[in-house]
Amino acid sequence: MSVLTLTYRPRRFADVVGQGHIKPILRAMVLADDVPPAIIFGGSRGTGKTTSARILAAALNCSQPVKGDACGTCVHCLSVQKTNSTSVLEIDAASNRGIEDVRKIKDLCMYAHEGEWRVVLLDEAHSMTADAFNALLKVLEEPPPRTLFVLLTTDVDKIIDTVRSRSMYFEFRRLTTENIVSRLAMIAEAEAFEVEKDLLVEISQRAHGGMRDAVMFLDQCLRVGIKDACGFKALHGITDVSETIFSAALQGNLSQGFTAIEETFRRTGDCSAMTDDLIELIRDIMAVKEGASLSRSEKDVERREELSKRVTTDRLVAAIRVLWDFRIKIKQSDQRSMMDMAFVMLSESLKAKRDAAVSMPINSSDSSARLSLADMGRLASVSNG
Repeated sequence: MSVLTLTYRPRRFADVVGQGHIKPILRAMVLADDVPPAIIFGGSRGTGKTTSARILAAALNCSQPVKGDACGTCVHCLSVQKTNSTSVLEIDAASNRGIEDVRKIKDLCMYAHEGEWRVVLLDEAHSMTADAFNALLKVLEEPPPRTLFVLLTTDVDKIIDTVRSRSMYFEFRRLTTENIVSRLAMIAEAEAFEVEKDLLVEISQRAHGGMRDAVMFLDQCLRVGIKDACGFKALHGITDVSETIFSAALQGNLSQGFTAIEETFRRTGDCSAMTDDLIELIRDIMAVKEGASLSRSEKDVERREELSKRVTTDRLVAAIRVLWDFRIKIKQSDQRSMMDMAFVMLSESLKAKRDAAVSMPINSSDSSARLSLADMGRLASVSNG
C-alpha cells in the first residue's frame, strides 16, 4: 500500500487546496517568465509550502505549461516530482546552515542544468546562521541569471530583515475544515474506502489546518480499517473531557469536575490539552449563541446548542478569560494543582454576575480575585487524596 501523502500530493497549482491568494500570483509570474530572485513561503507546517515551491519550479521549466500551471506529465515535471531534476536543488537549511554551505550552493548554481530556470529550495530557512544569511544576501544582490531562491519557513521572523526586504513574501494560511474534509472525501473515494463524515470532520479538527497531517491521519485509519470518529479517538488515545468539565463547572459540581480532571491527568500527564479543549468548547458555544455555523458533526453541534441555552454570553466571556490566564501560567507552576484551581474559578465565573468576576487572574494580588479558604481546602484534599 502506497503512502497517501505521496500518492495524492498535488502536481499542479490547480490541485493545491486553498491558498487562493497565492496561486494566481505564482501563475502570473510563470506566464510572464519573470520571477524575483528570491521568494519566501511562510506559514504553518503542512499547508503546502514545499509542494507549491516544487510546482512553481516545475511550471517554470515545464515543456507544455497550461496558463502558467505545470502540466504534471512532461519530463521536467516528472523529474521535479521525483526530486531528481538537475534544475531544482532542494537544500535542508537546518543541516546546511553555515556560510560555507551557502557558498557551495552558489557554486552549484553555476553548473549546467536541463531546464530554463534554476530553482533552489531552502527548507527550514529560518535555521540559517547570521553569517549564512549575509552570504545569501550577497547572492541575492547579484543573482545568477534565471535563478530563483525559494526560502521555506515556519518562522519568518527569524529571517533577517535585509534578506526579507529583497524577497517576495507569501503567507500560507491554515486550511479550513471544509477544505480538508472535501480533500479527504475525494481521497477516500479514490481509495474505495467508505468512511463516515464525522471521521473526516474529527481528522480535520485534529490536523489544525494542515493538509499533510490530515492525510496522514486518514492513511492510518485506512490501514487499520477505522471508519468513524470514535475509532479514531480510541486509536490516538484522544480523551476530550471538556464537556464533562464545563457541565460540572456550570452546575457547581466540584466533585465531578475534580474526578474528570484527575482521571484524565492520570492517563495523559498533561493539562494543556484539557485547557485547549475547554477553550475551543466555549468558543463553539459562543458561536452557536450568535447563530454562527460550526464545522463539526451534527451530534457535536447539538450538544453545544444545548449547553448554550444554559449560560449567558457574559459568563462565557468571564470563563474564557480565566482559561486564557491559566493557559499562560500553566508552564510556570504544577499543572495538576493549577488545573484544579482553574476549574474552581471557572465554576465561579459561570455562576457569577458579569461585574463580579469577569477578569479574575489566577495569581492576582487583589483579594477579591483569590480563592476562598474553603476552596483551597477542598483543592488540597482532592489533590492529596
